[in-house]
Amino acid sequence: MIVDGTLDLKTKLHGINVQKGAESATITVSGEMNIDSQDKAILGDISKLEFLEGSKSKISSASTTWPLTIGTMILRDNSDVEIEATSTAGSHSAVTLSQTQNTQGFTAEPKSNFSITTNNGKTAIDGYSTSQTVKIQSATGITTWTASDLKLDAPGTPYNGPFNASYQVLNQVKSNVTSNNTAFQSNFDTKTASKIASGSYSVLTKDVETLDQAKKAVNDLFKGSNPINDITDTLTQAEIDNAKTLVNKVTDQTQKDALNKDIAKAQQQLDQKNAAAQAEKDKQDAATKAVKELFTNDDPATDTIKDTTNQAAIDNAQKAIDLLTAGPIKTEMQKDLNRAQELLNQKIAAEAEKAKQDAANKAIKELFTNNDPATDTIKTTTDQTAINNAQNTIDAVTDEPTKAVMQKDLDRAQELLDQKNTAQTEKEKQDAATKVVKELFTNDDPATDAIKDATKQTTIDNAQKGINLLADSPLKVSLQKDLDRAQELLDARQAAADAELEQQGAAKYAVNQLFQNNSPATDIIKDTTTQARIDDAQEQIDLVTNANVKKSTAKRSRSCARIIECETSSREGSE
Repeated sequence: MIVDGTLDLKTKLHGINVQKGAESATITVSGEMNIDSQDKAILGDISKLEFLEGSKSKISSASTTWPLTIGTMILRDNSDVEIEATSTAGSHSAVTLSQTQNTQGFTAEPKSNFSITTNNGKTAIDGYSTSQTVKIQSATGITTWTASDLKLDAPGTPYNGPFNASYQVLNQVKSNVTSNNTAFQSNFDTKTASKIASGSYSVLTKDVETLDQAKKAVNDLFKGSNPINDITDTLTQAEIDNAKTLVNKVTDQTQKDALNKDIAKAQQQLDQKNAAAQAEKDKQDAATKAVKELFTNDDPATDTIKDTTNQAAIDNAQKAIDLLTAGPIKTEMQKDLNRAQELLNQKIAAEAEKAKQDAANKAIKELFTNNDPATDTIKTTTDQTAINNAQNTIDAVTDEPTKAVMQKDLDRAQELLDQKNTAQTEKEKQDAATKVVKELFTNDDPATDAIKDATKQTTIDNAQKGINLLADSPLKVSLQKDLDRAQELLDARQAAADAELEQQGAAKYAVNQLFQNNSPATDIIKDTTTQARIDDAQEQIDLVTNANVKKSTAKRSRSCARIIECETSSREGSE
């Protein structure tokens, strides 16, 4: 019988039954054979069962008498065979070898993988009727378990490879044991060996695999898979924990200690890396928080900063960023912070501009009545200094449209002040001219139609100069009219004075002509002096208006008259 494909057999009866007398019967497995029988799995007393390289078989029997009976069993290198007698009752082994001496017994090549187990406390491989040979070779070593080991799930007893042994067995009793492993030769007992395993089923093989897995897991923690280097950049705690789990399964304590030392190194470096990463993350979180809190809704995407954001807040955020390790996160934060600084600078500039505009607006408004340029009138207190100060505040404003509006209002204030100043100057000139004109007249009142004695041509000329400074107006005309009248009065007075002087001269002359040497001081009249001439002189005296002059001249005239009267009386007496 050849199994070169896959045989799956599950039955309550015999699995494979080869009748007695068929000494040449052979079952060859090169593929996969799975037998699960509630009775005998294979019954072939003197037959041959051979598992070839690459084959895989799993045979399970619940029989309490003959789970698997065979004359010869051969396990070739790289075959995989698992046989188990599952019943806990009965008195037979999992594998019972032939009843005759014409068979070869049990042979396992060095690289074969097998596990043979009985669960009823008997030996795994036994000889029946006659002593049978069991030959086992194993490159990695074998492991045996007692029934107690199996119940306790204990690791069993390992015998290191390369291993080879040969012994005879009959009714669970061994004989002629030879082995390159002295421990096996001394301690192996067929009566208690309920399970025998080799290759991949041996704990030794598993230990090698476990050690290899542990070494690989540990080595892979480091760069270049070499513990002499630092840990990999992507190492995680899970990888270290997995390596620890694998190392804990290693049975060689020396190897285990060395691997744990490497794990400790990896753990220390990872802890340091994680601590540094956590410290960096803490700094990143602090910096992120500080930067975000500069912006509206704590979100740089709003592209607006909070009202509370000031230079101190930005400086503190910058300090937090400066603590970060260079990288994309730091770069992005710096970008956001730089934007916050730009927005703050703009805000400060806008506030400064607004303050300048407010100051300029205030200065301009205060030039006008009711602080309102719309009144189009300036305050009485508005002077050139106030306008100049307002101009200075406008000059500080940078927003040109706003500045232009303000300048327009200021220019209007300047116009109004200029008008006011012009009007004030004219008024002052008018007042001055009015004063000097009035002062020409008696009681400072042109209505008297009389000028003061002190009024002279110079005062009239000065008054004329004052009038000449005035702008044309009804007042100027009125003042000029009054001045012209004053001039007329002055001219009349001067003419009267000149006539008086001339009359005084004529009177004096007429009187002087009455006296000898034309001098009243002689107190002698001329011979030619007559009453008629004295009367003529008197007429001249009567025309004099100056009382003092008139009195003096009249006195002389009377003196002359007395003289004439005396002379006349004297002549009349002589006659």
